[in-house]
Amino acid sequence: MELKELDFEIQKELDVKKLLKALLGIYYENIKAEEPVESYAGIASQIDLYIKDINYGIEIKLAKNSTQQRQIVEQINDDILKYQKLPNCEKIYFFIYNPEFLITNNASFDDLPPKAGNIEIKTIVTPNFNYS
Repeated sequence: MELKELDFEIQKELDVKKLLKALLGIYYENIKAEEPVESYAGIASQIDLYIKDINYGIEIKLAKNSTQQRQIVEQINDDILKYQKLPNCEKIYFFIYNPEFLITNNASFDDLPPKAGNIEIKTIVTPNFNYS
């Protein structure tokens, strides 16, 4: 079954967040949307989803144009600095929704740091350009 058959269209990051929160809600009870993070350089931030049951954070990105890959890498680097202050967080997933296969070099995300302080960093790009 495709999302089109469910009458659900993903057009922005908020749509991805709603869908991901609903799916994760099958497995976890305590999922917070827009969980506040201690301010960094005087700017308050919020992580898109925080699963308190397992102390994991999820930050969602949406690839929208061909220059997006570089911008997303820069945003993730900035986010890592901010989100390492998230109390009790053990792992942060950067979930990059790539519906039009605009991100073609997933290996570039391997250069991101695997840890920020005590927090493990993981990046997921989906759909992956390497899939057929």
